[in-house]
Amino acid sequence: MLSVASNSRAPGRATLAREIWRRELKTMTANRALSFLWLIFEPIAILFLIWFVFKRTIFNVNGLSYFIYMGTGYIAWQCFIRILISGCNVFIKYKMILNQSTASPSSIFMGVVLAEATISIILFSIYFALAFYMGWRPGYSFFLFPLAFITLLAVAALFALAAGSMNVFVRDVGNVVGMISRFGMWILPIFWKPEHISGVFHTITIGNPVFFLLEFCRWTIDTSTVTSGWMTSLGYYVFAICLVGAISIWLYLRLKPSMAEYL
Repeated sequence: MLSVASNSRAPGRATLAREIWRRELKTMTANRALSFLWLIFEPIAILFLIWFVFKRTIFNVNGLSYFIYMGTGYIAWQCFIRILISGCNVFIKYKMILNQSTASPSSIFMGVVLAEATISIILFSIYFALAFYMGWRPGYSFFLFPLAFITLLAVAALFALAAGSMNVFVRDVGNVVGMISRFGMWILPIFWKPEHISGVFHTITIGNPVFFLLEFCRWTIDTSTVTSGWMTSLGYYVFAICLVGAISIWLYLRLKPSMAEYL
């Protein structure tokens, strides 16, 4: 239990973030036998189940390329949505610490993000091991995967910061995030490709910054699986991500002084 909960003197930012990181990981694996294995096994099992169903019934495709396309998109989405959900609830979850001390909300938020990033690293590591077993071999583009992974986590954290700040004042934001977690996996091109749709829906799909995150991860793992021409819109995606970051940070700084009144 964090000492800051019973002490008005808050620890340093790095110390607090580290303690929250440890507490989150401990909570994820507490009170259940083999809970950590289940935490990792569930998304991997769902990955193989959906891969088998989609490749046999809808797309009727064989080979490794579809597994890499779908698997990378699915694991990347799991990493994104885990950070978004945890970040959305972080200030409410740790309201006792925030109310009884001068602890920095940003340090608590960072601790939660780091905990989810740890799980994300484990998920991707297991996925890479499975893909390698199935015949995948990394190319030179794989050297850029750390950059794609950090970008994925950073953008997810920015969305989560905005959602968490607003959720303190409007609790319905948590319900919206829950809906995004349930339907986003099917709306985004994770199991299907943008080429399968046309018109305004195609424009909306490729204009989504999250689409860029998925494609960036795919490109670093297997360049043959990405949507053709996505790199030509790189400037737009960079602008969109910077805009999301600016809005998220502005919302947090604007709402932070009044959070204590609503927690």
